[in-house]
Amino acid sequence: MVQVKLWAQCETRDRERHDVCSTCTVNVMKGLKVEVQSRMSESRNNMALKLMKTRTKYEYFLHELCVSIQLSSHEGILSTHPIYVDSDDFYVLTQDLAPAGTLHSLIEPGVGIPEAMVKRCALQLTKALEYMHDQALVHRDIKPDNVLLMDKDCYHVKLSDGTRVPMACVKPKSMSPLIPFMSPELCQLQRHEALVLSPTIDTWAFGVLLFDIFHGKEQ
Repeated sequence: MVQVKLWAQCETRDRERHDVCSTCTVNVMKGLKVEVQSRMSESRNNMALKLMKTRTKYEYFLHELCVSIQLSSHEGILSTHPIYVDSDDFYVLTQDLAPAGTLHSLIEPGVGIPEAMVKRCALQLTKALEYMHDQALVHRDIKPDNVLLMDKDCYHVKLSDGTRVPMACVKPKSMSPLIPFMSPELCQLQRHEALVLSPTIDTWAFGVLLFDIFHGKEQ
């Protein structure tokens, strides 16, 4: 998950295109400028950008966009806005900015993080995963890097990223290994085999995540 601070100033409106549609010029990293068509009010907004290279299939990008927006109603899942960039090199999603970084950044090797913070994370992430599974979706990439912090004390954390595929989806053979967060059924798969995804994959990874942040064993 790469987060880039986005400062957008709406400059014009095009009421013929959308009810409230703005053309926003934004700076992405080293001065790169892109045009964003969005449903935004005329105000400044701090947001984050998630970049996906255009070698990603456009259908996958649209799936990611729609599912992310669908899940944004839950307070424990990072909000995605209906604002996106479709350039020659990147597809870009706009999301809420997590000012305190990732859960991974808090882990002290061999020590972990305080028990009270672990409990706060566990409660919020359990609710977020339960909501996602109720939508018949599997995250498939639970790890500290994909837990974003709205504050350093973990009073408000948000689950981000993941492929979030339907439970009925068969595991692609090209899926990158997520060891040590992979469940046994994933680890035992051979190249010629596939697997119907289920919430148990997330449950296993979530248990490993809690162990890691409590004991400081994350690698």
